[in-house]
Amino acid sequence: MTEDDLLSAVLNEYLSTPAHDDKSAKEKRLEEIVLGRSADFVEALSSAPKRPADFAPADDAEEESANAWIDEDDADNLVSVRENQRYKRFRLTTEKHVSADELARRLRNEYEKNLPTPAWALQKPQSVSDASDPLTNSTGSYVDSASRYLPLKNFQCKRLTNLNYESPAKNTVHALEFHPTAQMALVASFDHSATLFEVDGKTNPKLKSVYFEGFPISCAHFLNQGSEFLACSKAHSTMYLFDLLSEKTTKILRNKAIPEQNFRRFSVSPDYSSLAFPARDGLMHILSGRTREWLYSLKTNGAVNVASFSGDSKYLYSVGDGGRVHVWDLRSRACSTSFVDEGCVVGTAAAVSPNDAYLAIGSNSGVVNVYDKKELSHGKTVPMKSVMNLTTQIDFLKFNPTSELLALGSNHTHGAMKLLHMTEMQIVASFPGLNDKVRKADVVDFSLNSGYMAVGNNKGEALLYRLGHYSGF
Repeated sequence: MTEDDLLSAVLNEYLSTPAHDDKSAKEKRLEEIVLGRSADFVEALSSAPKRPADFAPADDAEEESANAWIDEDDADNLVSVRENQRYKRFRLTTEKHVSADELARRLRNEYEKNLPTPAWALQKPQSVSDASDPLTNSTGSYVDSASRYLPLKNFQCKRLTNLNYESPAKNTVHALEFHPTAQMALVASFDHSATLFEVDGKTNPKLKSVYFEGFPISCAHFLNQGSEFLACSKAHSTMYLFDLLSEKTTKILRNKAIPEQNFRRFSVSPDYSSLAFPARDGLMHILSGRTREWLYSLKTNGAVNVASFSGDSKYLYSVGDGGRVHVWDLRSRACSTSFVDEGCVVGTAAAVSPNDAYLAIGSNSGVVNVYDKKELSHGKTVPMKSVMNLTTQIDFLKFNPTSELLALGSNHTHGAMKLLHMTEMQIVASFPGLNDKVRKADVVDFSLNSGYMAVGNNKGEALLYRLGHYSGF
């Protein structure tokens, strides 16, 4: 006897058995409304269609392995495909109900027929068993630290132990400079001392400290490839030269051709051949970098606040009151051209990139204009970038040796220091950090290969940072 014959026999026996009619007419009517009549139940069972071949289910074992979770109640859940307008097109012949699993299978087949699986999804994944692949065998940031270009979004700047941790200054650090060849740095301040530190990022041990009695240092720079350094003071007309090899100090008296009684700052040419001292009445005194003797003076119509040499040491850029920038040809000792810095009333800072591509001018309003030197040579004096992130006077500008970063800042307010990414012409958002207390920065410098950056502030600290993109010192 087949399964259908057995089912028919059971139904016939059930229908032929007389039932005890203990229910009222209202109860019977309620059962018909809720449960349906017995004739409808028999008709539904007898007319249940068999699964056609084109909707045949996959092998049970394959389906169980493909599905992450199976609801056993779905097999008993019937969906009307005759009355539901949404599912009418999925019914076969005159069937009225199908199971939820069957309806889902038909919907899936219809979807795959209209939108077949793309070719890339059918490709088998490649083996990742290569143990030398750093992406699959390590965690962390997947940024190529040896990349040729400095990244902006993943800029890495880590605060290290203060450069002068062993011997902090008692006053504002006004002079700070890395040695041009050795892994050490010079830190000087108004406390009459200049100290050399070894740069290791951990303890930064002190190498040598030189005390200049009654001489508050306002500016100091290395000369002659770092074999000596020169210090000047805004309170004295004399200067001091310290030889690192012989450890001897030499006092340099004021030249009679120079009327100034003091020097607040000076600039050194990249080839160490010339020194530029801005002075009063629009004068700039040029001294020999080797002998410290006065060579000649340059004069403008307005006051000169700051001067900066070009990368090839052939030109000198000066700026002062009125925002007028003068470009001096040191070979002819004459002004080759001049222009007014856009929007500038008083120029307070200037810097030329080591690759001679950019000129940056800072003003007393906190604006820094960056110019393309090629455009300036053609008479176009429109800045390629105007940085307006600061609102107080710009006191220092410094390019890193690769000309990819420009550090700018003001000592008139706390935390007023920014880094400009020169390729993207955008401010580095991650510097300074939220918990990084830069305080009132007064001077900044980069190491030989841009691996380190140091910042001197009003608390006598020489903050040291490691720039992760650059390797070495």
